[in-house]
Amino acid sequence: MVWPWILAGALLLVVLGTIIFLLYYAQVVTVQNNSADFIVPLQGPVSMLYRCGVDYDCQDFYQCDSIEGVCKLSQGQPCDTAAQCLNGGICSGICTLGPPGIISGQPNDPCPCPDNMTCAPNALGALALVCKLNADEPCQTDSQCLSTDCQNNFCTPGLPDGQPCTVDQNCQSQNCSLGWCQPADVTTGEIGAVCTVQGQPPCNPGVACISGVCGQPESGLGLSCDASTACSEPMQCGNISNNAPCQPGQGCYCQYEFDQNGLIYRPDPNGCSVVGVCGPDYTCTAGICLAEADQPCLTGTNCLSGVCGTTGGVYSAVFTYFDPDSQETVSTTLPSSVFGSFTIEWQLLTAGIPAPLGVQRLLVNYPAGVETVYYMVPGNPLAPTTTGIIGLDGVTRINGYVSNPSGNFTLLDAVLFGDGQGLLLYSQVTDTASNTVIYNLDGSPYNPTTGTGLPGTQYSGDVALTIAGIDISTAGDVLALDNTQTLYVKRPTDTQFSKAKDTTTGATITGVTVPRFYPDVGGFPPYQNIGFIMPYNVDGTNYGNILQFTGNIEGALYPVFDPERTGGVGLHDQYNVVDQGAYADPTSGIVGGSFIIVATNQATGQTNIFLTPASGNQPIPGYVNNLARVVSSQTGFYLYVTGSCA
Repeated sequence: MVWPWILAGALLLVVLGTIIFLLYYAQVVTVQNNSADFIVPLQGPVSMLYRCGVDYDCQDFYQCDSIEGVCKLSQGQPCDTAAQCLNGGICSGICTLGPPGIISGQPNDPCPCPDNMTCAPNALGALALVCKLNADEPCQTDSQCLSTDCQNNFCTPGLPDGQPCTVDQNCQSQNCSLGWCQPADVTTGEIGAVCTVQGQPPCNPGVACISGVCGQPESGLGLSCDASTACSEPMQCGNISNNAPCQPGQGCYCQYEFDQNGLIYRPDPNGCSVVGVCGPDYTCTAGICLAEADQPCLTGTNCLSGVCGTTGGVYSAVFTYFDPDSQETVSTTLPSSVFGSFTIEWQLLTAGIPAPLGVQRLLVNYPAGVETVYYMVPGNPLAPTTTGIIGLDGVTRINGYVSNPSGNFTLLDAVLFGDGQGLLLYSQVTDTASNTVIYNLDGSPYNPTTGTGLPGTQYSGDVALTIAGIDISTAGDVLALDNTQTLYVKRPTDTQFSKAKDTTTGATITGVTVPRFYPDVGGFPPYQNIGFIMPYNVDGTNYGNILQFTGNIEGALYPVFDPERTGGVGLHDQYNVVDQGAYADPTSGIVGGSFIIVATNQATGQTNIFLTPASGNQPIPGYVNNLARVVSSQTGFYLYVTGSCA
């Protein structure tokens, strides 16, 4: 029978038709649901090597090649190969006219070049490459030579490393970096760059010029050195006692510049007559480091701009040193970084403090655990709200003069500590009495005791003290300087003050100014670790009013410059210290710490800021006078000056 086969064939056709339909449907769905399968027609304008002419226009910087009918780079456009250039042009840094691969042999023609020439930029910053004559090739003009220097009709080899330049071709190395010829792939100022100690070329901060090459210095401020050790510029290796250049066998340290005056070497950190280079934020001009904008100044002659502002400012010291672990140069405000610091600079925190205010003291407090700096101006009845304790934002926190039913209170001194704690020294006047009193920051009398005086009056042997200044130790001991310049201390468990004693002789400490506790670990108890300014005379030799101590570092003297103390020749200098502050390392104490001091050399009248690492006398850059004030803290050194450069 035939019909069963006909039926089977029909069913087979149906099945095949169904399969074809399903495959077509699946393709349609895929196209409709997957944009990646769409075929988007080409639209003009088009880019490199796309068909152009009647069909499409070319994008900017391209033109339609008349030979191949595709978009290619126009003349003057940067290129990599000749195939990119219009109408068979040459690629010589840029597309230009001419048959590719043809060597003309003429200077300043497009590349490629013959063996006696080098393909190089045509001019400073130019993209076009042309053929330049190599060294010792005959020439007629400078522009024909790779070195840009044609002398006696021959091209010179170019300038050696370390010479000023304007383009790479000026240099033998073909590397003009920041205006100086340097070895290939080396940047001026970085390690490996050619340099001079005069800074022409210079080395970057934290890098020293060692035997004519920028390298990692081995010593920074206060670190030991000798004739073979490189100190970071602009520091030099000098004797700490007389600032003379280091001699074999002497104890020497890296310090800022010293100038010879007669037979005395005196520190001059603001000078550059010896090395011809200054630290950051200063420019060497005629042997003087002129301060740049926002740096401390006294007059316009201190400033590069010639203008010194008439309002004061508060600065933070920034120390830069080389971290051997990370092999990087690091900047920080931590005073512990004084040791090994390659540079020291001042960062302006606030400006605009009116000079007539007369800042007496800088203070540090830790509200909510945040280190905060204030300045204190003695109280004035005519300016009660613009004197007192003032923040760097200019807001007065504690008025300098207060009048209430208890009397009139004029702020004389203050000390802050901990989280929002402090002591305030007032002169209190009532209708029937007057004296100095100490109050807590919360307004309550400090150490109230039974006596005949006003609340807050302090006693020693039941005698009321007239106090001129106060301080507090990390253990809560309180120091008081009375109006006869005699020191008193009171421990937290005492109810009255006792006269402070020299820890060696047991004598009462008197005739002093600016007393401050210095923090330390071990040794004498905190109430005996005191630094103060006092005249120093030995065997008829007067060293001036210098910083001296009792307690753990009794016998230390800052600053002292006396050539004869170390076997040298010359007269000693006298200094008058005007302010001081101390930082102690949390682990090693004051031995691993540093003092910051403002002192005036009586021989020169020059006032400097000093740091005292390594038991040395290290003057550091910055223009200050005897109105400058300093303070140290857990995380920084701070400086107040009366002016800053515009």
